[in-house]
Amino acid sequence: MTLATLIRRARRRLLGNELLSQGANASSAALAAFILLLLLGTEILRWQWALLIPLAAAAVGLYRVRQRMPSSYSVAQIVDHRMALADSISTALFF
Repeated sequence: MTLATLIRRARRRLLGNELLSQGANASSAALAAFILLLLLGTEILRWQWALLIPLAAAAVGLYRVRQRMPSSYSVAQIVDHRMALADSISTALFF
């Protein structure tokens, strides 16, 4: 396995973890908004609200995933730290 493959797989795994985390947060936010709308009024019966709330929650979740994704060098540092390699992979990637 080459260094680029290792970093790509690690980054893909971190992306998957972050997508699951932010997906759970976005789902919770959308459900809380639906509950709040049900408690406050009958506007939830309009289809625009039923479409807008999950789309807005998903957009915020995807934005947060994009902001929190580490660079390839940061992923190499994470792999180094977890495998106790004393910056071997991140140095090789840098040079």
